[in-house]
Amino acid sequence: MYKFTLPKRKPASHKTSGSDLSISRAPVKYTKSTQKIFHSNLKFKWPHLIIFAAIIGVTGSYFLVFAKASSPITLEGKLEIIVAPHSDTVQDEDREHAYNFNDDYYGIVTDDRQHIRLNFKEKPKIQPGSRIKIKGSKPSTASIGTSTALAADNTASGIAVESTEVLQAAVLPKVLGPQKVAAIKVNFSNISYAAATDATISTAFFSGPKSTNAFIKQASYKKASLEGSSIFKISIPNRNDEPGAAFGCAFLEWAEAAIAGAASQGVDLSGYSYFVFLLPQSPVCQFLGLAEVGGSHFSWFNGATAIDAYSFSHEIGHNFGLQHANGYDCKLKGKKVQISTTCAEVEY
Repeated sequence: MYKFTLPKRKPASHKTSGSDLSISRAPVKYTKSTQKIFHSNLKFKWPHLIIFAAIIGVTGSYFLVFAKASSPITLEGKLEIIVAPHSDTVQDEDREHAYNFNDDYYGIVTDDRQHIRLNFKEKPKIQPGSRIKIKGSKPSTASIGTSTALAADNTASGIAVESTEVLQAAVLPKVLGPQKVAAIKVNFSNISYAAATDATISTAFFSGPKSTNAFIKQASYKKASLEGSSIFKISIPNRNDEPGAAFGCAFLEWAEAAIAGAASQGVDLSGYSYFVFLLPQSPVCQFLGLAEVGGSHFSWFNGATAIDAYSFSHEIGHNFGLQHANGYDCKLKGKKVQISTTCAEVEY
């Protein structure tokens, strides 16, 4: 959507720079002569701009109004999917059809580890972690010359994807044997992690008789476990109230900062396959627990509320490649029934 503002009547020259068009503020009589001059001064590539010209009559004068348009973008990287959190306080039967696939975070992780949000028209049937090439567009005032600039300008709308090509399809690995988890307590520049002790985390995740590790062992008939997992503490220069492109906060940037800062702080993460980031309660994050489906095997916990075996089992299940479960919401004459011809699929 473009917003046009009627310019004030004061002298100014018409200039073009790159893909930008300034607004011609001087009243111009639009004649064949001015048309010829105007066209000869436009130096840009038409596919890169959409020009909206509005001729508005004001006291016998005319104004030409131009707006900057969407910029075409081509990116390569790995598909990233992070499942939208659902509130545990809402009963399943009351959810109705609030869930939409665009509630989830879809993004591309570039080779230089920039996370850039993607906005698909339809839910992509592509395995997370697959290498893809996307073409799309994004109305933006920021430079889009680098993936870093794109990520910095990563608004909630993201890039509108027009086409997607799978360059290399990802295959989910079999979850067998020890799956080593690095539980990282993140210290921010404005607040340190104190939501849960190492003992509480270890009991819930790894060592307790009702821990996630115990559940995975039982469910897999001891063919998988979280043995060899560890708890670390890493400091990052960020604040825990930084807004982000999804779910209220910059959780992806914080994860990358923690991974990048590990080595300089004497933490060796090379032997770990899964990374859970334990955050001090953030006032802007709109989740308690969150996880990536496959991909980089990242998950996040905001504060101490969700530090329990149930929540961690749920989130690491996403890391293993699982989506949310689905059910049918069926109604007949306005009343809920077990089955009908008007059932709707509900994710929970």
